[in-house]
Amino acid sequence: MITTRYSSTISAFAIMTLIAGCGRADAPSNDPPPTEPQIAQLPTEGECREFSNNLERAITTGDRASVDRLLGVLGIIDRCVDELGMTKTEKQQFLKGAARGLNFLPDQMIDEVKKGGKYSLLRIHQVDGRQRVLMRSIGPDGGVGYHDIILVKKPNGEVEIDDIYIYLGGEKLSQMLRHMILPVLTEKNQGLLAKLSGSERIYSKHIKTLAEMTIDNRNGKYKDALEKFRSLPVELQNNKYFQIIAMRAAQGLDDESGYVRELERYKKNFPNDPSLDLMIIDYYFIKNNHAEVFRALDRLDKAVGGDPQLWALTGSSLVKADRISEATALVEKAIKVEPNLTSAYQVRISISLKAKNHTDTLIWLKKGIETKALAADSDSLKMNPEYAEFIKTTAFEELKQWLAKR
Repeated sequence: MITTRYSSTISAFAIMTLIAGCGRADAPSNDPPPTEPQIAQLPTEGECREFSNNLERAITTGDRASVDRLLGVLGIIDRCVDELGMTKTEKQQFLKGAARGLNFLPDQMIDEVKKGGKYSLLRIHQVDGRQRVLMRSIGPDGGVGYHDIILVKKPNGEVEIDDIYIYLGGEKLSQMLRHMILPVLTEKNQGLLAKLSGSERIYSKHIKTLAEMTIDNRNGKYKDALEKFRSLPVELQNNKYFQIIAMRAAQGLDDESGYVRELERYKKNFPNDPSLDLMIIDYYFIKNNHAEVFRALDRLDKAVGGDPQLWALTGSSLVKADRISEATALVEKAIKVEPNLTSAYQVRISISLKAKNHTDTLIWLKKGIETKALAADSDSLKMNPEYAEFIKTTAFEELKQWLAKR
């Protein structure tokens, strides 16, 4: 059975490590001064599709340099710091530090796909007259996340990212960065301290601890990350981005009670945040509150314009609620729209297994293998307790013969 956990690619804890890397460079940069800004144009739908295909291909094939170039996050940071009135030297130093902090980001995205995840185009659409490509991230555990990438075309014809709306954070990447950059800069320039609010001063004081937490999460040291989080002032423990870090740590520990506790805190502190539906699905799923799971998934599905992965997640919840006919119709709809969607086949086969309809299980296993949505073999099925009854049947013998001929 698939889970509803969210995918954390380019999430807040990733941004935290990026910003924490923005230290002072050893010497001023000798790079040439920037050229005059050029007026961007609206890329065509074909150009948007080509860009998204290139990004998906780079992540899937592990082409780190291309992922780094296509994301262009350093350019977004450059535009953010333009508003802070920094000198040219200060800006160059800051961007050098940011580049060091960015080193892990392409690796993180590539690693999720290597572990069984998927990063792909969901749709091309326009918002406020701007072209966007909505990219969907499916984690190795079936969790889902979205990056709504705003594209522009430069006068030379090159298409690049202008900004990214990150559903997990509930805002654009540039907005997330602005929240974080100014407090960090006070470590380098105490003259900026007077510009900070009380909350920002507390943030600045604990930035090193927060950077350590994000690194702990990346290295699988979830217990250490949670201990550091709980040592922070209450105000920071109630900060949206830091709570996302804590939820990721609790999720990594498989500490269901701790994970639920952090989800409840997030729900209480940010009841109207755009990211809440993506977060809270897990909470209601764990609590077996199927009605709220369905509502949250439906709201999220409408927000992204429809997604077969969310239909598969809804189907999984419908199975748990014993609404089998609805689940069957929904996951088969998901397979029709996206024929190689692994999670949809998993739910559909779980329905057949639950009904002990072995012929049906055989049919859907074959379809999943033919579309490359599934990589099942007879040995792996024997090791899976969900197939304990199926492997005793003639349908399983038929599957083995079919696999042997492929």
